Amino acid sequence: MKYFPIRAGVFKRVVGWVKAVDGVSFEVNEGETVGLVGESGCGKTTIGMVLLRLYEPTSGRIIIGDEDTTYYFMPTRRARSYIKKTYVDKFNAMLKNLGSKAAVLNALEGVDKKYAEIFFNEAKSSVGKFCSLLLSDMDERRKQFRKNVQIVFQDPYSSLNPRLRIKSIVGEGPAVHKMVKGEKELVDRVRSVLEDVGISGDYMYRFPHEFSGGQRQRIGIARALALSPKLMIADEAVSALDVSIRSQIINLMKDLQHEHKLTYLFISHDLAVIKYVSDRIIVMYLGKIVETATKKDLFDNPLHPYTKALMSAIPIPNPNIKKERIILKGDVPSPVNPPSGCRFHTRCYMMQEICSKEEPQLREITPGHWVACHFV
Repeated sequence: MKYFPIRAGVFKRVVGWVKAVDGVSFEVNEGETVGLVGESGCGKTTIGMVLLRLYEPTSGRIIIGDEDTTYYFMPTRRARSYIKKTYVDKFNAMLKNLGSKAAVLNALEGVDKKYAEIFFNEAKSSVGKFCSLLLSDMDERRKQFRKNVQIVFQDPYSSLNPRLRIKSIVGEGPAVHKMVKGEKELVDRVRSVLEDVGISGDYMYRFPHEFSGGQRQRIGIARALALSPKLMIADEAVSALDVSIRSQIINLMKDLQHEHKLTYLFISHDLAVIKYVSDRIIVMYLGKIVETATKKDLFDNPLHPYTKALMSAIPIPNPNIKKERIILKGDVPSPVNPPSGCRFHTRCYMMQEICSKEEPQLREITPGHWVACHFV
């Protein structure tokens, strides 16, 4: 969840909140591409910024692999409070209900089980020791997080420092993380990743203004790729490019995924691009997930009214095929004061009284196909 404060008055008091992302939960499996799609302002980019920790989440957890990274960038006092509230209180409550540590461990899995083992075995149920163990070596953990999660920004012009040569832009990450030893290894690393993205290694001594938009985006991909990340976030990575260049970049990213076993979160408002690159697709509206399914299920059988409206807007390159267009009425409501109940009900052609009173929960309609709608 991510809320942005609205401040007003001489003392800049908080008078409201922009509910950019509200109650969103999903997972990205290793090696897959998850597409995140929705209208402008629905919270797609905010999710990417929160995952990257350029924004701090208001609440919730961010788990990378088998590590809870949520508290990595918090002040120490707040991090301790988070650990106690999220884990210690939960483990103690489960211990009280289940009666034994073994029963608690058997009931947990994943990160929760790992941290429960640390709490009961290494920390001996001591809150202070448990917090100290989780907060040890934080500088190294933060560096490792920055290495594992990288982003390709939307604008290839403003995302590259115009004062630095390409060698410095691409090579800064490997140098900071000590992935190379000496100047020769750094040059070889930069040359290798540049050639992986289709840029001659001899161009590493040029400045960004000497490249076209498509070449700059390739350099942005190379900068992220140079750190061998576990997760790469592509935030509208091709929307600013010409159509012909766009296809080259998309194909490049797919090739790099197979070659380097990358995991992508691909953010876009272009359904055609999302369909081509994604394994699973998440549809968002006004800070909420309304539908998520595999690519085939979503395009063959969209279930949520909003998803159906998006699908109806995709042009068909055949003038002889007539397609019924679903026109949504009105504008997207403000995230400062979102509608009660279902957030889509003010524009939905299926709206009933229950929609304005009760918020629908994500339900699994068919295996892997989740929808938040009262009438599905």
